[in-house]
Amino acid sequence: MFLTVSNIAHVLMERGILEAGAIVDGGFAVTEAGRRCRNYKVTCGSRPGLFIKQVTGNSAEHTATLLRETAFYQLVATRPLLEPLKRISPDYVDFDGTRNALVLGLLPQAENLNELHFRLRRFPAEVGELLGRGLGAYHAQAANALLEPAAAQLFPRQPPWIFTLDPATLAPLPQFPSHIAQPMLEMLGRRPDLVAQLLSLRPEYEFNALIHGDMKWDNFVVYPAGPNGEYDFKVIDWELVDLGDAAWDIACIFASYIIYVMLIPPQAGPAAQDGRQDRTMADAGPSLRRFWQVYTESRGFSGGAAQVFLTRCLRQTGARLVVAVFEALFNRSPLTAQSDALMESARAFLWNPHQAAADILGLSP
Repeated sequence: MFLTVSNIAHVLMERGILEAGAIVDGGFAVTEAGRRCRNYKVTCGSRPGLFIKQVTGNSAEHTATLLRETAFYQLVATRPLLEPLKRISPDYVDFDGTRNALVLGLLPQAENLNELHFRLRRFPAEVGELLGRGLGAYHAQAANALLEPAAAQLFPRQPPWIFTLDPATLAPLPQFPSHIAQPMLEMLGRRPDLVAQLLSLRPEYEFNALIHGDMKWDNFVVYPAGPNGEYDFKVIDWELVDLGDAAWDIACIFASYIIYVMLIPPQAGPAAQDGRQDRTMADAGPSLRRFWQVYTESRGFSGGAAQVFLTRCLRQTGARLVVAVFEALFNRSPLTAQSDALMESARAFLWNPHQAAADILGLSP
């Protein structure tokens, strides 16, 4: 049975999640929250709210990723080795296997990082610090997942698809619809050196932590957490969680700064405080540098260890930028000059990562 705005109250009472009083006392409301799954936000006046995610249709792939996400929340909730990960993941409430519906705690007054940066028209360094501290602690603790037998059974140790390209055919790309496969193959065909570098990444990929796998800014939710305007954050949508390389999560963060600057239309919102409508990577630099500084401090990295890890992060940033072009095509966005710019940035990160870090991210070796 599909959940709807009109039947959710009945289902929540049937599952014992809400009692009738929470609904009749006033303040109960259900709103649709789009995206790929059938998502709903449930508010209950002064009581904690709920976020509900249900698979639409009979997609085996979507069902599998929802089950993986659910398994992650259940492990975090029950396994002592993974309990510290509660700090950055949503509160697990319930999973209804008959309806393939996952219920999580709803964060109050929350917005994702794209929305936050768009609203503020700037890149607060304190947000970079917040992410660096939170993700540094997460990755330090996520290595414990390698010692958890249940995690080894549940998670497939599958590198992101961009690390698995077939040297002869570039599969899996030809398997996608033509509006994705054709332009991707054409762009990569014009850049054989980029393809060679992408193929060289696979042996470098490590299995050293339980990673989120899709740490784009849409999946970081910030919310008020203090009397003086302090923020805290949670990472949502753990559908691609897996045992993998912590460098990929950091590459996704680095790429998110670049993607936001290159692809989010600045003219769609109010002008920045200084009256400018445009944005540049120089504007993002203080936040990005603070993120990296605090992250490495939280991981206990220094000297040579930090540089080795940074190199992997930067090369994987190149791969993540190629994925960004793929995602734009998947969402039926037309190819633009920005698409070529992302591909050229990807090439730079793969060929000369530390020079690209200095030139594009403003990170010095």
